[in-house]
Amino acid sequence: MSEWLDGFSMAWGMFLAIPCPLRRWNEKAREKMLVCLPLVGLAVGGIWLGLYLLLRHAAIGGLYAFLMAALPWLVTGFMHLDGYMDVCDAVLSRRELATRQRILKDSHCGAFAVIGMVLLALCQWSVFLSGSADESLWGLLLIPVATRACAGLAVLKLRPMGTSQYAAMGRHGGYAAALAVLLAAAIAVPLVTDRSFAPLAAAAGYGLAVWYGFRQLDGMGGMVGPVFDLKDGWPEAPVRCCRHLEALTRAASNRGETAQQVLDRLLPLTWDAFVISREIGSGVVPLDAAERRWREVHGAVLQGLAARAEHVSRIFCGLEERLK
Repeated sequence: MSEWLDGFSMAWGMFLAIPCPLRRWNEKAREKMLVCLPLVGLAVGGIWLGLYLLLRHAAIGGLYAFLMAALPWLVTGFMHLDGYMDVCDAVLSRRELATRQRILKDSHCGAFAVIGMVLLALCQWSVFLSGSADESLWGLLLIPVATRACAGLAVLKLRPMGTSQYAAMGRHGGYAAALAVLLAAAIAVPLVTDRSFAPLAAAAGYGLAVWYGFRQLDGMGGMVGPVFDLKDGWPEAPVRCCRHLEALTRAASNRGETAQQVLDRLLPLTWDAFVISREIGSGVVPLDAAERRWREVHGAVLQGLAARAEHVSRIFCGLEERLK
């Protein structure tokens, strides 16, 4: 049960912009995190449904459509849109496979990403603008559940790209079966109660998009992007590589935060990332108490990261010393 709580906490922390009251991280619970994705979708759907019930009788037309279209993105912190735009740039370039995969990792936003994002926003806005006040309540609630069940199934069943964070993860058949049951329930309940095909249509659209993207990119991708500089503060979403950890721990130490508080927030953002830090503890013990506290916090954070890392290396004069 503890690992399931860890998995739910990881899914919430990674895929919702709403602060998670229970911050836990467990490397062994990655697959369980995927099974918990539909529960995160249920939270998104519940907020979506609540906004609809609040606004359905308000005569605000285009504003209603805008709020309904934007809410799922706001609740998830726009995380999924970033990947969608990367894929648009890569797939629509119609270049050879190696170039498409390189474009997928490029942090720059190209013309195809902008066009794809504009079309998606207009499509979602138009759906709500043309809808009536008799929307399927179950449909709104369960569309995010169905799409996130599809996402979990895609990660568990499809071959990942070699550069993906999913490449080293195990594949447990029972977890895929659980996601399939949740997907079937999310589709069946609106069909039976409201005769709504909305979750079915969303799942079908998601499946077609995954199939096409899989063929074009030769595998399932993951979190890609540039090196994030922690001097600029905390990243808003999980990253693939970050540097200047010492700047982050200094800021945290100055705010009076403990190493455990830093780790609780850092681990969900760097669970499959390269974390780069400068050495700050090899000199004379400083006289200033704040400097000593920073070194203690930084060292404890490095120990926590090293304990969970698959590989740990120290670089000195350009030479690598493999520690783990």
